[in-house]
Amino acid sequence: MYFPLLHQYNFFVYNKTMISHSNNLKKIDFSACGCFVLMNGELLIIERQSGKPYPRHWAVPTGKIESDELPIDCIKRELEEEIGIKTSEGNLNFISKNIVEVDGISFLFYSYALIISKLPDIELKDDEVRAVQWVPMTAIRKRRVVPYFFNTLNDTLEWYFTNALQLRLLPEAETTHVKCPQVRTKSTTRIRKHSAN
Repeated sequence: MYFPLLHQYNFFVYNKTMISHSNNLKKIDFSACGCFVLMNGELLIIERQSGKPYPRHWAVPTGKIESDELPIDCIKRELEEEIGIKTSEGNLNFISKNIVEVDGISFLFYSYALIISKLPDIELKDDEVRAVQWVPMTAIRKRRVVPYFFNTLNDTLEWYFTNALQLRLLPEAETTHVKCPQVRTKSTTRIRKHSAN
């Protein structure tokens, strides 16, 4: 599997500063999860339907976590519901948990990555997803994406290339107010190594 060097994507701000957060955060409205599906240097993105939040914006498969559901079970369900991909817990890599504040709403967002080596069968759920595309990382900037997209993409790319998340300033932090409740480093992270296949 070939990936260009991470710095070629230019998503990261190299003057890295940790984003702190307060214990006096406003109420969390809900929790959600999303999965970055990567294959041969490309990312699977979905275009959201007109009736969804951020209609006709591009994102990764994402959904709200039900009250009796674990984040890992949520992302397995969302992958199957939105695009017809069935996967096991062992194939999913936990990346990060961020507090996102956007448009007056605060929510916890759990990011996962799924590395695949062959093209899966895709089945769209028409009421949620308008289209699905595989795109090179460098082409994503040309898309209209959900506001917190690049924050979580940065986490995923940094995990993929370094197998750890470092102290960083997320490029959209000023506009989306993403706060990182904990910093993951190689010595403290629970994320598992991916296989290069």
